[in-house]
Amino acid sequence: MIHKDSASKCVVFSQYQGVLDVAAEELLGRGVGLARLDGLSKQHERADALMEFQSNPTVKVFLLSMRAGAVGLNLTCADHCFIMDIAQNPSIEEQSIDRIHRM
Repeated sequence: MIHKDSASKCVVFSQYQGVLDVAAEELLGRGVGLARLDGLSKQHERADALMEFQSNPTVKVFLLSMRAGAVGLNLTCADHCFIMDIAQNPSIEEQSIDRIHRM
């Protein structure tokens, strides 16, 4: 994604904290800037992570838990969406994907 378009950004959804932990470790190890929002994020951390993803051109990936990221976010700067695992509740997955404007 980044090799094709250096301005490209993506959102990565998972239901599990552990999957987000592994993804963060791999991305940081490869020098990819990221922001993260999960169920452990406090309200001010949520706003900071969103602002960082939207305004910082070096932050290319936003890691989100499906439950924490599915409500109240409009991620207009992302042009890719990746889902790391299948949601047990398809409506949560659909709601998560709807946070991204239609690509």
